Amino acid sequence: MLGKAEAGRSVLGGAGTVQSVNRALGLLEALAQHDGIRLTELARQVGLSLSTTHRLMTTLQQNGFAQCSQVTNRWHVGREAYVVGTAFSRPSNFVPGVMPFLRRLRDWTGETVSLGMTERDQMKFVGRLKGKGVVRAIGRIGTYVPLTISGMGKALLAADSMRDGEPFAKAGSLIAATPKSIRSWDVLRADLDRIRDRGFAVDDEECRIGVRCVAAVVYNQNAEPHCAVSISGSINRLSDNRLGRLGAMVSEVARDMTVAIGGHVPPDRS
Repeated sequence: MLGKAEAGRSVLGGAGTVQSVNRALGLLEALAQHDGIRLTELARQVGLSLSTTHRLMTTLQQNGFAQCSQVTNRWHVGREAYVVGTAFSRPSNFVPGVMPFLRRLRDWTGETVSLGMTERDQMKFVGRLKGKGVVRAIGRIGTYVPLTISGMGKALLAADSMRDGEPFAKAGSLIAATPKSIRSWDVLRADLDRIRDRGFAVDDEECRIGVRCVAAVVYNQNAEPHCAVSISGSINRLSDNRLGRLGAMVSEVARDMTVAIGGHVPPDRS
């Protein structure tokens, strides 16, 4: 009969992990790579015996994390896996994991760094680190601004229009906050074209006079826009001759964040 320590080691997969859990998670990761896969193919892919794979998949199915089509006899990811996966996109779950990237961008540029996500056709600020510049706060955490006057909002609109061909599906109304806010759909369309060409967006005093913002998109696992990251500061600090260099920095951090959350940059943007 095994002692407690030996019994514990017999179910561990190494380094204090539980083997059966590791195997089940490996099966879910393999399932996510296919639109449907037969059990024999799945077992071969993960390197498990057919009987072990069947037991684990049956357990996942009973808990809603996997499902098997009675018509094709192929296995698919279940609803509960989707529920757990989408919970990651909630700011309370997502933001803490990307704070090191925001700090890196803040330290590189010295400017205030923000993180934003679309909600109800607006840009919601979900993360923020204050920089060195003495600029009145734009976008405190939890506040909203129209997409079309926000650098992050315009970056996401440009990425959305690349994906589905509808530039203004999420734009809402053209709301002017300053004399430099965009007031014409044609002007917005041209601005989105520029954003796609250079890979980052610029809010040039469109949200607040005297303040500029440079933003880029972070993508999810389906290469869809997930959120955006930006720097903001005075027009003197974010001067014309710095915009290109700052845009490259913001874009680099956005790409690194995309990789960190398991996302993929679309092929035409990489």
